[in-house]
Amino acid sequence: MVGEGDFEDRLRGHFESEARTCEHCLKASPPKTSDLLVEKYLCTTPPIFAFVVAWVEDCASKEHLSDIADGLAPQIRLNKVYRAVGAGQKQKPTPYQIVGMICFYGRHYTSFFYNQQLQKWVFIDDSSVRPVGDWSDVKQNMIDGRHMPLVLFYSQKSPVR
Repeated sequence: MVGEGDFEDRLRGHFESEARTCEHCLKASPPKTSDLLVEKYLCTTPPIFAFVVAWVEDCASKEHLSDIADGLAPQIRLNKVYRAVGAGQKQKPTPYQIVGMICFYGRHYTSFFYNQQLQKWVFIDDSSVRPVGDWSDVKQNMIDGRHMPLVLFYSQKSPVR
């Protein structure tokens, strides 16, 4: 199973892997084509943020979804993902809890969101809303139903288990 720190490290590695070619370098004589790494900074700490997951295919195997589910962290710290969090603020590990996700399955969208009133996760599709249980139940439902996560929502508040 992949731990929370691994998820944060993978996100940071993804954000730090972007490279661009400098336009001025291309116009130089002779042209220089070396890529410049793009650094991403988070200037303020948002109360809620989302990650979008890109899929190559529109159907995933249960094995692939199991690997994805194992890699999803229910809690992350933005200061471990971005270089700086909060302009002029001390970097402190502010935990964010996952509170929802929009998924894709069979040419339509479904979602899982944490309901604070029920203190459980719920599954929402075109025709119903039903309780699911805790985070481990959400992951199992995602795998069994082959729901591919597209957008993950995290919040500074709302303890989710």
